[in-house]
Amino acid sequence: MFLVYKNIPKATIDEMLHEQNGSKRKVLLENAIKTSYTGIHKDIFYEFHFGNLNFCLSNSFTSEKISCLLEIFKQVFDRSLSERLSESQSFDIFKSLLLKHSVQRSPRSIAVFTVPEVKKVVEFALVSFFRHFSLYTYAFLPNCNLSLKNVNRFEGVFPMILRLEEGAEIVPETIPALDEYIIKPVIEEPPRELDSEEEEALITDPLQYLLEKELKLIKTELDEKIKKQDEEFLAKIEVFKK
Repeated sequence: MFLVYKNIPKATIDEMLHEQNGSKRKVLLENAIKTSYTGIHKDIFYEFHFGNLNFCLSNSFTSEKISCLLEIFKQVFDRSLSERLSESQSFDIFKSLLLKHSVQRSPRSIAVFTVPEVKKVVEFALVSFFRHFSLYTYAFLPNCNLSLKNVNRFEGVFPMILRLEEGAEIVPETIPALDEYIIKPVIEEPPRELDSEEEEALITDPLQYLLEKELKLIKTELDEKIKKQDEEFLAKIEVFKK
């Protein structure tokens, strides 16, 4: 339930505390923490834990605190990569494990670290593991490169002419479906020849000529409307006579 001396015995921790040579201390750490990583992953894994061990030594942590903190970092590291956790999910696990060993509330938690030590551990974790979280995930998680290629799913029927320059231009007017979209040229009527009186009026007073011409057109339209109404009225009277 608790991580103090769970995987690293007290004798091993004491041996690392008394060892002054850094290389030999690293060997002792590698022998104490087992992993299935190989190659470059194994080197990164042990460099990560060796940095955690040096942090513990620089803060004069006891063997009990060292074993607990190393195991906390190991669980967070392994779970974050094996379960493909996000940075926030990984930090939640780290926070819960650290608080579990920072408050004396048996049997749920024990006070391994003091409040000032908890603050130091959190600050160290933020600038070490979580600051480079994306690099760790990139280095340990497999990358999948997506490769796309074209395949013929359907066999199409090729046209008679394959080369555009060998084709002939089609006149749009010959296609009935395009008839409503074609702008047809406007055929202008030839100007009407003016008689002598109209020509003289247009030269002497063009404004008066145009005004009289427009009035004649209006009078003609009114006469046609009146004639049509009279015819409809007479037709109705004939119906009533019958």
